[in-house]
Amino acid sequence: MISLRIRQSHARTYRRCKLKYKLQCIDKLILLERKPALSIGTACHAGRAEFLRSRDPVKAFNAAITALNAEVELFPTLALDLPESTRIVTEVVISYCNTYDARFPGSNIRVLGVELPFEVKIAEYDDLEMYLAGTIDADVIYADKYRMNFEFKTTKKTLPYYFETEYMSYQHTLYGLAQWEITGEIPYGTILDTARKPLKTQGPEHDHILIPKTKDQFLEAKRDAIEILKEIRYSMDNDYFPQNTDSCYTQLGQCEYIPVCKSNFDPHVIKNKYGVVDDSKQVIAEPDHEAQ
Repeated sequence: MISLRIRQSHARTYRRCKLKYKLQCIDKLILLERKPALSIGTACHAGRAEFLRSRDPVKAFNAAITALNAEVELFPTLALDLPESTRIVTEVVISYCNTYDARFPGSNIRVLGVELPFEVKIAEYDDLEMYLAGTIDADVIYADKYRMNFEFKTTKKTLPYYFETEYMSYQHTLYGLAQWEITGEIPYGTILDTARKPLKTQGPEHDHILIPKTKDQFLEAKRDAIEILKEIRYSMDNDYFPQNTDSCYTQLGQCEYIPVCKSNFDPHVIKNKYGVVDDSKQVIAEPDHEAQ
């Protein structure tokens, strides 16, 4: 049987733009130049995860800086922004550690595990299987009675606006589904723990919300996954991955594959701007094929 192992973001990508799904998930193209904001988010995530694990601010800071340096090794162009990126990461992680106890006092959060990778099958259709793969930031007990997924996010948006938009994110349903599959216990939902990066005149800001989920929502997600598999099966069989131009420019920013589309898939543009993800090693290799 052919196994289609897909992260939760891939299903959302397919819904947003089938052509982007092909470039990202089948051709596995990734920009050689990474935006500093993405690496800052990765580093802040690493620092906060370590703090949740050890409650040691020094270890949290070191984990964040190590993650940032690893990003620079993988994407050398980030070195130009390293001083500013380091400043932002330092401010976010230090303030996170300093404010954590005030936001989660006493035994409000009991951590069962941090950075838990998972891969669980959630649907199958014809000769395809869909696997939900990713990493649960933390598996926690909240208020001594709620089993929940603890999810880190970093943003430059105001937190009220970010929470409003993130509340409807499909990710929280799917990660809750994965948690249910792994533990056998239906989780209450997600604690979305978000850091807003420092502004010119303000320091970082931290807050969290609870996003409750139900068994019916998890079951609906499994049914939805089957329908997506049917569509992906059709696209693969017919090499049909149409572009959705409404997704080129959105509130999330500009699609990273616009240079490919604008050039009409010029192989020189692909070679100069993109590498290919080696899934087995999680590194970037030179393209050895051309996107069609």
